[in-house]
Amino acid sequence: MCRDANLQAGARSRHSGHAGEPSGPRDVLASERSTALSILVLIPTHRRRTLLAQAIESVRRQSHTDWTCYVASVERIRTPHEPRLAVIPGRVGQPANRNALLDKWESTDAEFACWLDDDDTMAHDRLEKQLAHMRSHPDVDVLYTYLCYSVLSRDQVPMRHANWMVRTCDPTLYTDDPFSPGWHDNQNHATVMMRRSALAYRYPEEPMFGEDTVWLYSMYHGGLKFDVLPEVLYYYRIHAGNVSDLERRRSQPDCEGDVRRTREALERVRRENSSARVRAEAPAVRPRRNSNARSVMARPRSAQRPTRPS
Repeated sequence: MCRDANLQAGARSRHSGHAGEPSGPRDVLASERSTALSILVLIPTHRRRTLLAQAIESVRRQSHTDWTCYVASVERIRTPHEPRLAVIPGRVGQPANRNALLDKWESTDAEFACWLDDDDTMAHDRLEKQLAHMRSHPDVDVLYTYLCYSVLSRDQVPMRHANWMVRTCDPTLYTDDPFSPGWHDNQNHATVMMRRSALAYRYPEEPMFGEDTVWLYSMYHGGLKFDVLPEVLYYYRIHAGNVSDLERRRSQPDCEGDVRRTREALERVRRENSSARVRAEAPAVRPRRNSNARSVMARPRSAQRPTRPS
């Protein structure tokens, strides 16, 4: 069972979320901080005024207050008067817009960043809990959470349900095969919080069906460590305009070409990085000699035959 307490402000955000002067891609933060920020919230957006206002409101109500939020948009948008919020120039296309935000993050000194889709919201303690986990696990590069699905009415107002479906996630099931069920069933892409090590990777910008999968798989094959915080800290909105809606995507022109390009990109990542990953994960085993003084090839201890005692 999951109830989205954050969504109760849906009606209020229609008024407060659109307050303020019009802002555009030229907007920047009033003053850059001299000390390192703990977290950036990155929101790519395109023509979702009401939902974007609700997403931003869920950021403003976070229990962790040391954050800066960047919104990437190619169009002029209205945002609340908030010194920690800025609009940056966006790029055409969802993956390109995300890359614009990654480039912006790279220009700051923030150690962590997380995604928030413009049509979703997050629990009031999401940043606090994910940051605590990342700081207590310095070896983790990419951190998921569980998410809860919610449904919007035609007026984009949350519809209350006694039971909302929860999507779990287990990145320990990832394998070198990007088409395996371990990958298909365990990607809560929107919930990701990442360390600066993720800045070595970008989304593919050519048209494809699963640019988020390619991005995650590239990081996995590059040796980054994934983990999950098993709590519902993210609320995924179900509505007619969902980018991830399968029926909607299948109705798009050249859908088969998009799927083909996704598979080709995943295969390319696997070919380019597999040998490097094998070398990085291979245990260091010193050659040893048997009683006949013949060298034994270095290989994992489990694969070596024991020598007979003399």
